[in-house]
Amino acid sequence: MKTAKFFTLIASIASIICLSSCKKENKTPNVFITADVNGVPTSFSTSAAAFTAMVNGETNTAFYGKSADGTEFHIIIGNALTSGTTYTADQAHAYQQPQMILVVTGNIDYTNDLSFPTNPVTISVTTNSATAVSGTFNGELIENTHHTGEKKSLTNGKFYLLYKPYP
Repeated sequence: MKTAKFFTLIASIASIICLSSCKKENKTPNVFITADVNGVPTSFSTSAAAFTAMVNGETNTAFYGKSADGTEFHIIIGNALTSGTTYTADQAHAYQQPQMILVVTGNIDYTNDLSFPTNPVTISVTTNSATAVSGTFNGELIENTHHTGEKKSLTNGKFYLLYKPYP
């Protein structure tokens, strides 16, 4: 009886040692896009990803994510991104100005007003590699479907996204 208990104890210890010494797999970090929309914390992390594509010989970078209520969020920058760079609505060339788009229920679009920004869209890229991009953003968007003038203020925006092949 003592021998059976001893072997059970030894087998248990060996199993614990074996399992704890197994190499841990590298886990893919969680991607996210978050911001306060008119002061309400919102996550656009469903299907969140970054993409690049060539348009008229220029590299364009896009971010996409969706909230739980189906609101879609897009950022488009007419540049290949550089770590440590801030992109604003006052870039020298219009194609380099970042475009931020919020599409709410009913396909109502909110976009940044490049002509008269009171709180201009600003996107700061903290890190950018061949596989991932991270940074912050903020800005004021104006309703652009029915031209009601309604505004959405995005503050405290943060993102960490993995690049995916452009569809």
